[in-house]
Amino acid sequence: MHQGTLCDAIKGKNVITIRYDDDILERTFAPYIVYRSTKNNVLVAGYQINNPAEPFENNEWRNLTVDKLKAISITNDTFRVDVEFDPFHERYRGRVICHVSKYGQ
Repeated sequence: MHQGTLCDAIKGKNVITIRYDDDILERTFAPYIVYRSTKNNVLVAGYQINNPAEPFENNEWRNLTVDKLKAISITNDTFRVDVEFDPFHERYRGRVICHVSKYGQ
């Protein structure tokens, strides 16, 4: 399971590369939060920086099912947290596994 790797990347605000589901090419992703959905699936949410297979979907917020991650790598690149991100939003309430800190904590 990739949950620990995702939380490490989130803690360091590191960009990751992933292969998701049936992707052939790697996506670049800035992970913000890992949480359980209301259906008890573990999801990672964040900004998809680059998806070579779908270039019009770059720089968009995505919720990805962790079980569909086929490969993950933490890069040395870091990201700046969007000030609008709210880890206490009702979508995540009571189901957060880890989330990025907005204030460098």
